[in-house]
Amino acid sequence: MSWILYVLLVLAVAGDILLAVVLAKVMRKNDEPQQKIDTADDFVRAVTPVLQSETDLLAEQLRAMQGESARTTTATLRDFSAVLAEEPAPERRRQHGAAGIH
Repeated sequence: MSWILYVLLVLAVAGDILLAVVLAKVMRKNDEPQQKIDTADDFVRAVTPVLQSETDLLAEQLRAMQGESARTTTATLRDFSAVLAEEPAPERRRQHGAAGIH
């Protein structure tokens, strides 16, 4: 049973070493100079395409939801009108109720 503990210890040490190597590479990559945004105009130019694509996506989703809502409303009205057409007139309901027919 003790040999399993040694294997687990070796695997843990290997995992720690691998994690340290990956962390070192990421830190080195973050040290590289990045493009900086100097002015508000640069910021607007950088962010506008992202915001526009998000706005387009939201508009498309809204159109789809509105279309689905219209279809659902139409189907509900059609079903409700079919139910109303099947119900007997109020006079006939009163007659059925007075005769004990349900």
